[in-house]
Amino acid sequence: MRDSTDRRTIRAGLIGAHIGRSRFGIALSLLAEADGLDLHFEAFDCEVLPDISLPELVADLATRGQTGLTVTHPFKGAAHGLACAWR
Repeated sequence: MRDSTDRRTIRAGLIGAHIGRSRFGIALSLLAEADGLDLHFEAFDCEVLPDISLPELVADLATRGQTGLTVTHPFKGAAHGLACAWR
């Protein structure tokens, strides 16, 4: 475990449909805390945000220093395409 004076912040997120009740953010928070990390977590539910565009969201999050984004249904295919395009 890291010293509390040496804390890093991880910016993570989850994008998908019907994720409002997901406990993914809570699980990440517990893991981050156990390793002495601060976590900023955002969920992007396309049922609540119907006009969300994965490429635009990823570009916006990258400019804001996002560390990672977990992708689930219905964006998995689009995420694969983005990842392949960035190689």
